[in-house]
Amino acid sequence: MNKPVNHHFVPQHFLSAWAIGRNSKKLCRYRRISHTGKLETKEASIKHSANAKNLYEIVLPDGAFEIESTHVTPKLDEVGYKALNSARSLHYSKIPEKTKKDLAFYLTCLEARNPAILDLMAPTDEEFQIIKNSMNNGSSKSVNEVFSYIGESPSKGVMAFALFVINEITSFQSEPFHHGLLNANVEEFDFDADCLITSDYPTFRMGHYNRDVLFAVAVNPRKALVYSKNEFAKVFKMLPKNEQIKMINLLTIAKASAAYAHNDSFSPFVEDHLGWALADSSQEYIQQYILKALSQ
Repeated sequence: MNKPVNHHFVPQHFLSAWAIGRNSKKLCRYRRISHTGKLETKEASIKHSANAKNLYEIVLPDGAFEIESTHVTPKLDEVGYKALNSARSLHYSKIPEKTKKDLAFYLTCLEARNPAILDLMAPTDEEFQIIKNSMNNGSSKSVNEVFSYIGESPSKGVMAFALFVINEITSFQSEPFHHGLLNANVEEFDFDADCLITSDYPTFRMGHYNRDVLFAVAVNPRKALVYSKNEFAKVFKMLPKNEQIKMINLLTIAKASAAYAHNDSFSPFVEDHLGWALADSSQEYIQQYILKALSQ
């Protein structure tokens, strides 16, 4: 059996809701050309969208192995596919509690599996040394050998992600982050037309999962879910429909480098706002940007 090479950080089953047609395997992709800064809008295959070569590969001094087929697909995608379909077809209040838990787990990992987050998960050399010292106090030769072996790997972020997934499932180290979504207020936003877009970073989160989380995601072109530990989701629900749509789409492309939709009608919006929170993701900046965008 051939190992998968193109590893999807946004699953194909997630992107398929934005396909150009019912049986189409393509969607409309918006992205900025790096050397010109201009927005490119063109059809692209779902199979080759939001993926990277060997993204979930762990490289060690004596070999390499991928966790796409051992962790990502069986532990995330197979569970998440069913939960996502429930979220798309049922009102959130009608979803069984077990499925809500699976959905929260899937959405939390949907953020964690992004290449930008994998980079953040990788410990610095100083952090790695602190972890090593805390485990052996400099006295264990075997621990030193293990850490020297791992320390040579450029894939420590992927290792951290694998441990993150295990912790989300087993709680072996700390309270899982997806518990924060389960304990949050959830508002569902439904629309009568295909007005929502998605992206290669489709989730938006502000705050800590288990303390003060605000989390938003469009699950298909007509439905979005907003999780909030405060009253934000309820206040958000009071906005006019057109402002709800704009808000959700703003959050969807806040940290994205590519946006996806079922047609090219979103070009002006995407050109103005694609990746608007990449340079500054502070709460103050986010609030100011959204207020300004909604007033225009």
